[in-house]
Amino acid sequence: MRHLAALLPPSSFVRTGFTWSAYLMLGYYAFLQAALGPLALFLQAELHLTYTQTSLLPSAFALATLLVGLLGDAPARIFRRRTRFWGGAIGMWIGIGLLMVSPSFVLALLGSFLMGAFGTVVRTAIEGGLADLHQGQRATALTEANVIASIGATSVPLFIGGWQALELGWRSASFVPLLVLIFLYWRFRHLKVPEQREQEAQKQKQHSVPFIFWLCWLAMVCSVAMEWCMIVWSAALLKNTEVLSVNEAATSVSFFFVAEVLGRLIGSRLTSKIAITPLLLVALSITALGFSLFWLSPLLPLKLGGLVLTGLGIANLYPLILSAALSINPARANATSGRFAFGVGVAIFTAPLMLGRLADVLSIQGAYSVVPVLLVGAFVLTLLVHCLRGDGKHARQAPDT
Repeated sequence: MRHLAALLPPSSFVRTGFTWSAYLMLGYYAFLQAALGPLALFLQAELHLTYTQTSLLPSAFALATLLVGLLGDAPARIFRRRTRFWGGAIGMWIGIGLLMVSPSFVLALLGSFLMGAFGTVVRTAIEGGLADLHQGQRATALTEANVIASIGATSVPLFIGGWQALELGWRSASFVPLLVLIFLYWRFRHLKVPEQREQEAQKQKQHSVPFIFWLCWLAMVCSVAMEWCMIVWSAALLKNTEVLSVNEAATSVSFFFVAEVLGRLIGSRLTSKIAITPLLLVALSITALGFSLFWLSPLLPLKLGGLVLTGLGIANLYPLILSAALSINPARANATSGRFAFGVGVAIFTAPLMLGRLADVLSIQGAYSVVPVLLVGAFVLTLLVHCLRGDGKHARQAPDT
Protein backbone atom coordinates (compact mmCIF):
# COMPACT_ATOMS: atom_id res chain seq x y z
CA MET A 1 0.00 0.00 0.00
CA ARG A 2 2.93 2.33 0.62
CA HIS A 3 3.96 2.05 -3.02
CA LEU A 4 0.37 2.49 -4.22
CA ALA A 5 0.07 5.71 -2.23
CA ALA A 6 3.13 7.06 -4.04
CA LEU A 7 1.12 7.19 -7.27
CA LEU A 8 -1.70 9.20 -5.72
CA PRO A 9 -1.85 13.00 -5.91
CA PRO A 10 -0.09 14.90 -3.09
CA SER A 11 -2.06 16.97 -0.61
CA SER A 12 0.31 19.94 -0.47
CA PHE A 13 3.64 20.98 -1.90
CA VAL A 14 6.43 23.02 -0.29
CA ARG A 15 9.32 24.36 -2.39
CA THR A 16 12.62 24.54 -0.50
CA GLY A 17 15.82 26.32 -1.44
CA PHE A 18 17.12 23.15 -3.07
CA THR A 19 13.86 22.81 -5.02
CA TRP A 20 14.40 26.22 -6.62
CA SER A 21 18.11 25.59 -7.24
CA ALA A 22 17.26 22.26 -8.93
CA TYR A 23 14.58 23.91 -11.08
CA LEU A 24 16.97 26.62 -12.26
CA MET A 25 19.79 24.13 -12.80
CA LEU A 26 17.55 22.01 -15.02
CA GLY A 27 16.75 25.17 -17.00
CA TYR A 28 20.52 25.72 -17.35
CA TYR A 29 20.92 22.15 -18.61
CA ALA A 30 18.03 22.48 -21.07
CA PHE A 31 19.38 25.78 -22.44
CA LEU A 32 22.76 24.22 -23.21
CA GLN A 33 21.21 21.09 -24.69
CA ALA A 34 18.89 23.10 -26.95
CA ALA A 35 21.70 25.48 -27.96
CA LEU A 36 23.72 22.64 -29.47
CA GLY A 37 21.58 22.45 -32.64
CA PRO A 38 21.73 26.16 -33.62
CA LEU A 39 25.40 26.44 -32.65
CA ALA A 40 26.23 23.43 -34.80
CA LEU A 41 25.02 25.37 -37.85
CA PHE A 42 27.44 28.23 -37.10
CA LEU A 43 30.27 25.73 -36.66
CA GLN A 44 29.32 24.09 -39.94
CA ALA A 45 29.88 27.38 -41.75
CA GLU A 46 33.10 28.28 -39.91
CA LEU A 47 34.77 24.86 -40.02
CA HIS A 48 33.35 23.95 -43.46
CA LEU A 49 31.74 20.77 -42.12
CA THR A 50 29.62 18.40 -44.17
CA TYR A 51 26.03 17.68 -43.15
CA THR A 52 27.13 14.29 -41.85
CA GLN A 53 29.82 15.86 -39.66
CA THR A 54 27.39 18.48 -38.40
CA SER A 55 24.82 15.81 -37.47
CA LEU A 56 27.50 14.00 -35.45
CA LEU A 57 27.67 16.90 -32.95
CA PRO A 58 24.21 16.27 -31.41
CA SER A 59 24.82 12.54 -31.88
CA ALA A 60 27.95 12.82 -29.70
CA PHE A 61 25.81 14.47 -26.99
CA ALA A 62 23.27 11.64 -27.19
CA LEU A 63 26.00 8.98 -27.20
CA ALA A 64 27.54 10.45 -24.05
CA THR A 65 24.11 10.47 -22.41
CA LEU A 66 23.67 6.83 -23.34
CA LEU A 67 27.10 5.78 -22.04
CA VAL A 68 26.82 7.62 -18.72
CA GLY A 69 23.31 6.24 -18.28
CA LEU A 70 24.68 2.76 -18.95
CA LEU A 71 26.77 3.15 -15.79
CA GLY A 72 23.55 3.27 -13.77
CA ASP A 73 24.18 4.51 -10.24
CA ALA A 74 27.96 3.92 -10.40
CA PRO A 75 28.77 7.68 -10.40
CA ALA A 76 26.49 8.06 -7.37
CA ARG A 77 28.42 5.39 -5.48
CA ILE A 78 31.67 7.28 -6.11
CA PHE A 79 30.63 10.92 -5.78
CA ARG A 80 28.18 12.60 -3.45
CA ARG A 81 25.15 14.17 -5.06
CA ARG A 82 26.38 17.66 -4.17
CA THR A 83 29.61 17.00 -6.12
CA ARG A 84 27.66 15.72 -9.12
CA PHE A 85 25.22 18.63 -8.94
CA TRP A 86 27.87 21.36 -9.11
CA GLY A 87 30.63 19.41 -10.86
CA GLY A 88 28.31 18.25 -13.64
CA ALA A 89 27.11 21.81 -14.22
CA ILE A 90 30.66 23.17 -14.43
CA GLY A 91 31.76 20.32 -16.70
CA MET A 92 28.85 20.95 -19.03
CA TRP A 93 29.87 24.57 -19.46
CA ILE A 94 33.48 23.51 -20.10
CA GLY A 95 32.09 21.32 -22.88
CA ILE A 96 30.23 24.15 -24.59
CA GLY A 97 33.24 26.43 -24.04
CA LEU A 98 35.41 23.93 -25.91
CA LEU A 99 32.75 23.76 -28.63
CA MET A 100 32.78 27.55 -28.97
CA VAL A 101 36.54 28.02 -29.34
CA SER A 102 37.25 24.80 -31.22
CA PRO A 103 39.45 25.26 -34.30
CA SER A 104 38.72 21.73 -35.53
CA PHE A 105 35.88 19.26 -35.91
CA VAL A 106 37.48 16.75 -33.53
CA LEU A 107 37.62 19.23 -30.65
CA ALA A 108 34.06 20.35 -31.37
CA LEU A 109 32.98 16.72 -31.23
CA LEU A 110 34.80 16.33 -27.89
CA GLY A 111 33.08 19.44 -26.55
CA SER A 112 29.67 18.06 -27.51
CA PHE A 113 30.50 14.72 -25.90
CA LEU A 114 31.57 16.42 -22.67
CA MET A 115 28.32 18.40 -22.65
CA GLY A 116 26.34 15.18 -22.89
CA ALA A 117 28.41 13.33 -20.27
CA PHE A 118 28.47 16.05 -17.61
CA GLY A 119 24.91 17.09 -18.48
CA THR A 120 23.69 13.58 -17.70
CA VAL A 121 25.55 13.67 -14.38
CA VAL A 122 23.89 16.93 -13.31
CA ARG A 123 20.48 15.91 -14.63
CA THR A 124 20.43 12.65 -12.68
CA ALA A 125 21.55 14.54 -9.57
CA ILE A 126 18.67 16.99 -10.03
CA GLU A 127 16.05 14.29 -10.60
CA GLY A 128 17.30 12.10 -7.77
CA GLY A 129 17.55 15.04 -5.38
CA LEU A 130 14.02 16.23 -6.11
CA ALA A 131 12.65 12.68 -5.79
CA ASP A 132 14.37 12.10 -2.43
CA LEU A 133 13.37 15.51 -1.09
CA HIS A 134 9.71 15.50 -2.14
CA GLN A 135 9.04 11.73 -2.22
CA GLY A 136 5.24 11.35 -2.59
CA GLN A 137 5.10 14.78 -4.23
CA ARG A 138 7.86 14.02 -6.72
CA ALA A 139 5.45 14.23 -9.69
CA THR A 140 4.73 17.88 -8.94
CA ALA A 141 8.41 18.65 -8.39
CA LEU A 142 9.57 16.95 -11.59
CA THR A 143 6.82 18.50 -13.70
CA GLU A 144 7.53 21.99 -12.37
CA ALA A 145 11.26 21.45 -12.97
CA ASN A 146 10.51 20.56 -16.58
CA VAL A 147 8.49 23.78 -16.95
CA ILE A 148 11.71 25.70 -16.22
CA ALA A 149 13.59 23.36 -18.56
CA SER A 150 11.13 24.14 -21.37
CA ILE A 151 11.50 27.88 -20.77
CA GLY A 152 15.28 27.51 -20.89
CA ALA A 153 15.15 25.57 -24.16
CA THR A 154 12.61 27.94 -25.73
CA SER A 155 14.76 30.98 -24.92
CA VAL A 156 17.74 29.73 -26.95
CA PRO A 157 16.71 31.32 -30.30
CA LEU A 158 15.98 34.59 -28.50
CA PHE A 159 19.44 34.85 -26.98
CA ILE A 160 21.41 33.58 -29.98
CA GLY A 161 19.41 35.78 -32.34
CA GLY A 162 19.71 38.71 -29.94
CA TRP A 163 23.49 38.49 -29.73
CA GLN A 164 23.66 38.27 -33.52
CA ALA A 165 21.40 41.30 -33.91
CA LEU A 166 23.63 43.26 -31.53
CA GLU A 167 26.63 42.18 -33.62
CA LEU A 168 28.24 40.55 -30.60
CA GLY A 169 28.66 37.23 -32.41
CA TRP A 170 27.09 33.84 -31.79
CA ARG A 171 29.84 32.83 -29.38
CA SER A 172 28.61 35.44 -26.92
CA ALA A 173 25.57 33.25 -26.28
CA SER A 174 27.75 30.96 -24.15
CA PHE A 175 28.05 33.72 -21.54
CA VAL A 176 24.32 33.50 -20.77
CA PRO A 177 24.51 30.04 -19.11
CA LEU A 178 27.84 31.00 -17.50
CA LEU A 179 26.21 33.98 -15.77
CA VAL A 180 23.32 31.75 -14.70
CA LEU A 181 25.76 29.20 -13.27
CA ILE A 182 27.70 31.89 -11.38
CA PHE A 183 24.44 33.23 -9.94
CA LEU A 184 23.28 29.76 -8.91
CA TYR A 185 26.54 29.01 -7.13
CA TRP A 186 26.57 32.40 -5.40
CA ARG A 187 22.96 32.06 -4.25
CA PHE A 188 22.70 28.35 -3.43
CA ARG A 189 26.23 27.09 -2.70
CA HIS A 190 25.57 26.75 1.05
CA LEU A 191 22.34 24.79 0.63
CA LYS A 192 22.30 21.14 1.57
CA VAL A 193 21.78 18.84 -1.41
CA PRO A 194 19.59 15.83 -0.46
CA GLU A 195 21.65 12.66 -0.58
CA GLN A 196 20.57 9.16 -1.54
CA ARG A 197 19.04 7.15 1.29
CA GLU A 198 21.54 4.32 0.88
CA GLN A 199 20.88 2.73 4.26
CA GLU A 200 17.25 2.10 3.38
CA ALA A 201 18.32 0.79 -0.02
CA GLN A 202 20.77 -1.66 1.56
CA LYS A 203 18.13 -2.92 4.00
CA GLN A 204 15.95 -3.98 1.10
CA LYS A 205 18.65 -6.43 -0.12
CA GLN A 206 17.38 -6.31 -3.66
CA HIS A 207 18.81 -8.33 -6.52
CA SER A 208 16.76 -7.65 -9.64
CA VAL A 209 14.81 -4.84 -11.24
CA PRO A 210 11.00 -5.11 -10.87
CA PHE A 211 9.18 -5.97 -14.10
CA ILE A 212 6.92 -2.95 -13.71
CA PHE A 213 9.96 -0.66 -13.72
CA TRP A 214 10.91 -1.87 -17.20
CA LEU A 215 7.36 -1.16 -18.39
CA CYS A 216 7.87 2.44 -17.23
CA TRP A 217 11.32 2.50 -18.83
CA LEU A 218 10.02 1.31 -22.21
CA ALA A 219 7.12 3.79 -22.06
CA MET A 220 9.66 6.56 -21.41
CA VAL A 221 11.83 5.51 -24.37
CA CYS A 222 8.76 5.57 -26.65
CA SER A 223 7.76 9.00 -25.32
CA VAL A 224 11.20 10.60 -25.64
CA ALA A 225 11.58 9.09 -29.12
CA MET A 226 8.25 10.70 -30.14
CA GLU A 227 9.30 14.05 -28.71
CA TRP A 228 12.61 14.09 -30.56
CA CYS A 229 11.04 12.99 -33.82
CA MET A 230 8.83 16.08 -33.49
CA ILE A 231 11.73 18.36 -32.50
CA VAL A 232 14.04 17.25 -35.31
CA TRP A 233 11.66 16.56 -38.20
CA SER A 234 8.39 18.49 -37.70
CA ALA A 235 9.75 21.43 -39.72
CA ALA A 236 10.41 19.08 -42.64
CA LEU A 237 6.81 17.85 -42.60
CA LEU A 238 5.49 21.42 -42.44
CA LYS A 239 7.71 22.40 -45.37
CA ASN A 240 6.33 19.42 -47.25
CA THR A 241 2.96 21.21 -47.46
CA GLU A 242 4.57 23.55 -50.06
CA VAL A 243 2.87 26.48 -48.32
CA LEU A 244 5.71 27.43 -45.98
CA SER A 245 9.29 28.30 -46.83
CA VAL A 246 12.16 26.57 -45.03
CA ASN A 247 12.57 29.52 -42.67
CA GLU A 248 8.81 29.75 -41.99
CA ALA A 249 8.59 26.01 -41.33
CA ALA A 250 11.54 26.14 -38.92
CA THR A 251 10.03 29.13 -37.12
CA SER A 252 6.67 27.38 -36.84
CA VAL A 253 8.26 24.65 -34.70
CA SER A 254 8.39 27.27 -31.92
CA PHE A 255 4.63 26.60 -31.50
CA PHE A 256 5.57 23.12 -30.31
CA PHE A 257 8.04 24.43 -27.71
CA VAL A 258 5.66 27.11 -26.42
CA ALA A 259 2.94 24.44 -26.14
CA GLU A 260 5.33 22.28 -24.11
CA VAL A 261 5.88 25.11 -21.64
CA LEU A 262 2.12 25.63 -21.33
CA GLY A 263 1.50 21.88 -21.07
CA ARG A 264 3.97 21.50 -18.23
CA LEU A 265 2.51 24.48 -16.40
CA ILE A 266 -0.92 22.86 -16.60
CA GLY A 267 0.50 19.45 -15.72
CA SER A 268 2.27 20.76 -12.62
CA ARG A 269 -1.12 21.93 -11.32
CA LEU A 270 -2.95 18.72 -12.22
CA THR A 271 -0.46 16.46 -10.43
CA SER A 272 -1.87 17.73 -7.13
CA LYS A 273 -5.38 16.62 -8.14
CA ILE A 274 -5.01 13.54 -10.37
CA ALA A 275 -3.01 10.34 -9.89
CA ILE A 276 -0.02 9.83 -12.19
CA THR A 277 -1.11 7.02 -14.52
CA PRO A 278 -4.59 8.45 -15.32
CA LEU A 279 -2.90 11.78 -16.01
CA LEU A 280 -0.45 9.99 -18.31
CA LEU A 281 -3.30 8.39 -20.24
CA VAL A 282 -4.94 11.79 -20.69
CA ALA A 283 -1.64 13.26 -21.92
CA LEU A 284 -1.18 10.40 -24.39
CA SER A 285 -4.74 10.87 -25.68
CA ILE A 286 -4.10 14.57 -26.30
CA THR A 287 -0.86 13.65 -28.05
CA ALA A 288 -2.69 11.15 -30.27
CA LEU A 289 -5.34 13.70 -31.27
CA GLY A 290 -2.77 16.42 -31.93
CA PHE A 291 -0.44 14.19 -33.92
CA SER A 292 -3.30 12.88 -36.07
CA LEU A 293 -4.12 16.45 -37.11
CA PHE A 294 -0.47 17.36 -37.62
CA TRP A 295 0.35 14.27 -39.66
CA LEU A 296 -2.79 13.69 -41.72
CA SER A 297 -4.50 17.06 -42.20
CA PRO A 298 -3.96 18.69 -45.62
CA LEU A 299 -4.80 22.13 -44.20
CA LEU A 300 -1.96 24.19 -42.74
CA PRO A 301 -4.04 25.75 -39.89
CA LEU A 302 -5.08 22.27 -38.74
CA LYS A 303 -1.49 21.05 -39.00
CA LEU A 304 -0.29 23.91 -36.82
CA GLY A 305 -3.14 23.31 -34.38
CA GLY A 306 -2.16 19.65 -34.27
CA LEU A 307 1.45 20.65 -33.59
CA VAL A 308 0.30 22.71 -30.60
CA LEU A 309 -1.87 19.89 -29.24
CA THR A 310 0.99 17.43 -29.67
CA GLY A 311 3.27 19.72 -27.68
CA LEU A 312 0.65 20.08 -24.94
CA GLY A 313 0.28 16.32 -24.63
CA ILE A 314 3.86 15.21 -25.05
CA ALA A 315 5.19 17.79 -22.59
CA ASN A 316 4.35 15.83 -19.44
CA LEU A 317 5.12 12.30 -20.57
CA TYR A 318 8.76 12.15 -19.44
CA PRO A 319 8.37 13.78 -15.98
CA LEU A 320 5.24 11.75 -15.17
CA ILE A 321 6.73 8.42 -16.27
CA LEU A 322 9.92 9.19 -14.35
CA SER A 323 7.84 9.96 -11.27
CA ALA A 324 5.96 6.67 -11.63
CA ALA A 325 9.25 4.78 -11.95
CA LEU A 326 10.76 6.53 -8.93
CA SER A 327 7.72 5.59 -6.84
CA ILE A 328 8.40 1.90 -7.49
CA ASN A 329 11.57 2.08 -5.42
CA PRO A 330 11.98 5.50 -3.77
CA ALA A 331 15.20 4.46 -2.03
CA ARG A 332 17.02 3.95 -5.34
CA ALA A 333 16.50 7.31 -7.02
CA ASN A 334 20.09 7.39 -8.30
CA ALA A 335 19.79 4.02 -10.03
CA THR A 336 16.40 4.92 -11.51
CA SER A 337 17.63 8.26 -12.86
CA GLY A 338 20.72 6.56 -14.29
CA ARG A 339 18.68 3.92 -16.11
CA PHE A 340 16.35 6.59 -17.43
CA ALA A 341 19.33 8.61 -18.66
CA PHE A 342 20.45 5.55 -20.63
CA GLY A 343 16.96 5.23 -22.12
CA VAL A 344 16.91 8.92 -23.05
CA GLY A 345 20.25 8.48 -24.82
CA VAL A 346 18.95 5.47 -26.74
CA ALA A 347 15.82 7.36 -27.82
CA ILE A 348 17.60 10.56 -28.88
CA PHE A 349 20.38 8.68 -30.64
CA THR A 350 18.20 6.30 -32.65
CA ALA A 351 14.67 7.69 -33.24
CA PRO A 352 15.43 10.85 -35.31
CA LEU A 353 18.07 8.90 -37.25
CA MET A 354 15.58 6.11 -38.01
CA LEU A 355 12.91 8.57 -39.12
CA GLY A 356 15.42 10.40 -41.33
CA ARG A 357 16.50 7.14 -42.93
CA LEU A 358 12.89 6.18 -43.62
CA ALA A 359 12.30 9.63 -45.12
CA ASP A 360 15.12 8.99 -47.61
CA VAL A 361 13.57 5.65 -48.59
CA LEU A 362 9.89 6.62 -48.48
CA SER A 363 9.01 10.26 -47.84
CA ILE A 364 8.81 12.48 -44.77
CA GLN A 365 5.06 11.83 -44.69
CA GLY A 366 5.55 8.07 -44.79
CA ALA A 367 8.46 8.14 -42.36
CA TYR A 368 6.30 9.78 -39.70
CA SER A 369 4.35 6.50 -39.44
CA VAL A 370 7.00 5.62 -36.85
CA VAL A 371 5.36 8.01 -34.37
CA PRO A 372 1.94 6.25 -34.20
CA VAL A 373 3.77 2.98 -33.48
CA LEU A 374 5.64 4.65 -30.63
CA LEU A 375 2.43 6.26 -29.41
CA VAL A 376 0.56 2.95 -29.30
CA GLY A 377 3.51 1.37 -27.51
CA ALA A 378 3.56 4.10 -24.85
CA PHE A 379 -0.22 3.84 -24.42
CA VAL A 380 -0.23 0.05 -23.99
CA LEU A 381 2.71 0.14 -21.58
CA THR A 382 1.09 2.88 -19.49
CA LEU A 383 -2.15 0.88 -19.34
CA LEU A 384 -0.19 -2.13 -18.09
CA VAL A 385 1.47 -0.02 -15.40
CA HIS A 386 -1.93 1.39 -14.42
CA CYS A 387 -3.46 -2.09 -14.15
CA LEU A 388 -0.55 -3.50 -12.16
CA ARG A 389 -0.42 -0.56 -9.77
CA GLY A 390 -4.01 0.59 -9.70
CA ASP A 391 -5.53 -2.52 -8.17
CA GLY A 392 -3.09 -2.55 -5.27
CA LYS A 393 -1.95 -6.10 -6.08
CA HIS A 394 1.58 -5.00 -6.85
CA ALA A 395 2.34 -3.96 -3.30
CA ARG A 396 5.06 -6.54 -3.12
CA GLN A 397 7.99 -5.72 -5.40
CA ALA A 398 10.72 -7.76 -6.89
CA PRO A 399 14.15 -6.77 -5.55
CA ASP A 400 16.25 -4.19 -7.32
CA THR A 401 19.97 -3.80 -7.80
